[in-house]
Parts: sequence; structure tokens; C-alpha cells
Amino acid sequence: MRPQLAPVSLSHIQRPIAGALDDVVAALQRIIVADFPIIAAANEHLLRVKGKLFRPTLLFLSQRAAGVPEPRAVTLAAVVELIHLATLVHDDSVDHSVLRRGMPTIELVNLGDLEPLRVFGRVTNEMTVGEMRQLEAHDKLSYSEEQYDHLIRAKTASLLSGACEVGALSATPARREALARFGMHLGMAFQITDDVLDYTQPEEITGKPFGLDLKEHKVTLPLIAALDRMAPAERQLVVRLMDAPNPSDAIVADVIRAVEAAGGLEYARGRALERAQQAEADLEALAATPERDAVAHGPRRPLFYLGVLATGFVLGGFLHALLRHYLPQGAAKEFFTTAVTPTLGPVHLDLLVVSITLGPIGFDVSLLALVGVAIAYFVARSLF
Repeated sequence: MRPQLAPVSLSHIQRPIAGALDDVVAALQRIIVADFPIIAAANEHLLRVKGKLFRPTLLFLSQRAAGVPEPRAVTLAAVVELIHLATLVHDDSVDHSVLRRGMPTIELVNLGDLEPLRVFGRVTNEMTVGEMRQLEAHDKLSYSEEQYDHLIRAKTASLLSGACEVGALSATPARREALARFGMHLGMAFQITDDVLDYTQPEEITGKPFGLDLKEHKVTLPLIAALDRMAPAERQLVVRLMDAPNPSDAIVADVIRAVEAAGGLEYARGRALERAQQAEADLEALAATPERDAVAHGPRRPLFYLGVLATGFVLGGFLHALLRHYLPQGAAKEFFTTAVTPTLGPVHLDLLVVSITLGPIGFDVSLLALVGVAIAYFVARSLF
């Protein structure tokens, strides 16, 4: 049985940084359009496909979670998004991309710090190596999980890691490294999940044709995990797909069913969850802040806190009632009934109970509810 995770939308996570993301869009428009009118049409296309600014979101949240000011954050986030956009176009388009024309680099140098350039240089080098790794996969049916991990680490996770790291350049080395590790593990979980969705979700959900990876002869983790468990006839089916220049929808559907039956999808989901849990563990080095929670879980919704508060008060009141009922007469029982302050208007305070009377309405609040709230919070956080 797979763990059930509470759904959190990206737009909900982005609410605390919506203004900063608007500034990134403005920076992209300035960098791409104003300074390069000769290729305005191509750059206008880049702006249209900019997506949901996931990588700039990680940068801003990492910067705030690290608790350090970063006046260059908008520029750095724009560069991260431009690097991502450059990976989405064909080689002939990349030759004209803004990253090859120098503007982002000039702007970073003018900021007086070469450290962002070192991070981005390392990231782009890793992404290039990732492309080379993908080209070297000659025997697709012998492609290993270790090779797959190296590939997605380089092609996808390295940029998410870099985005988190440059958001925390002014933080302590420990926090900067923790956020870089977080981005790496999150990026790998992100890519594995994306590869699973190619087997399970229609184009309306993923934005790309169903089974596209198989049609393009790409070997991803679900297939890698399933191959060793497949019967000879099923493996032969995969061989036929890989040998076909343009695999039919029918054979793609057959391979998807074979992968699912062999447990490939379940295995890949489990690996994605492990990476996500590693990412969450990396954030333990950071102080607890709303931004850290947004990076780890998405912002806590009001109903979450109301549920924790209500459950905590019930637990505390239940514990208090048990103690008062079952403790024998003596000092311990006196401890729960002795008043320590006089009545102040409608409020009367015993040692562990606040009694409040408002007209005909009266209720008691046990201070043990604080213990109950703490227990309820930690239990709820582990579940949700």
C-alpha cells in the first residue's frame, strides 16, 4: 500500500513569494526582449513557454528558509529560469538563446560577486555531461538504475540543486549545503515522478502525449525496474518496441501493461518517495520557519492548524479529567484543584485549569491542553 500524501498545489506554495515571481517575469522580459530585438520572435516564444517558475520558486523559498537577505535574488532566479528554458529548445535554437549572448553573465559580474557564476557554471557543466550520458546508452535494455540515477542527477536535479544553493549563498556553509542537497534529492524525486506519469497519465495532465518516452525509445526507471522481472515473451515485446522506428500506440500500450504487471511503476513510486523523504530530512538543518515548511510540505492550511488545536484541547481536557477522577485524595489531587489566583471578572484560574464564564456560557480550558496540542501537532505533521 502506498502512503497517502496530502495534495499541495504549486500555486499555494507560491503565494508567499508571488510578488518576487512577478519581478522575475519582468526581469525575463527585460533581458530577453529589450536587449535582443533582432531575435524578438524567438524570445517571445521562450516567454510563452516559461512554465510555472518552479525553479525560481525553489530559489526564493530557499533564500527565505536560510534566513538571509539576498538583494540579487530576482536576477539569480531569472538566470535559473533562462538556463531551464535553454534546455527546452533544439540545438539550432540554443545557438541563438540569450544565455549565449552574454547578458545574464554581464549582469551577475556587475553585482560584484563571482560565486553565483561558479554555481551556474558547475550546473551547466553537469547538465552537458548528462546529455552526453544519454547519448552513450547504446544497449537500452541493459541500461542500469545506477546509470539512470547519474543521468537524472545531471540533467534535472543539478539545476534544482543550483537554484536552492544560490538562494542561500549568504547563509552559513551548513545551511547552504543542506539546501543544495535538498534540491538534488527533490530534483531526482521530481524526475522519477515525471517518468512514472508518462506511463500513467494522459496528455491533458502531463502536457505531453501518453507513452511518449517509450515512443522515443527512452528507458526510464519504471522500465528498468520491470525488465528483470519480465517473462521472456514480455522482454521480447520491449525489444520489438525498441527496434520499431515509430512504435504503434498498440505496442506502447502493451509494454505499459507489462511494466505495470512486473511492478515497475510501484518500484519507481517507492524510489521517488524515498528521494522526497531524503529531501525533507535535509531541511532539518534549518530553523523552523513558514518558508521552510513551504519548501518541505507546502504552506500549512488553516484547517490543518484548527484541526491540531481542536485535537490538542480534547487530548488535554481528557488527560486532565482522568487525573482529577482517578488520583487518590492527597497532595497530588490538591495540585489539580487549588486556586492560585483570585477570580478576575469572568476568568478564574486554578493551577491547571482556566475557567471562563460569559453570561450563561461557561467552559474550562486545561493548561494540559498545551501538551495535547504539541502531541497533536507532531503526530499530524508526520502524517500530513
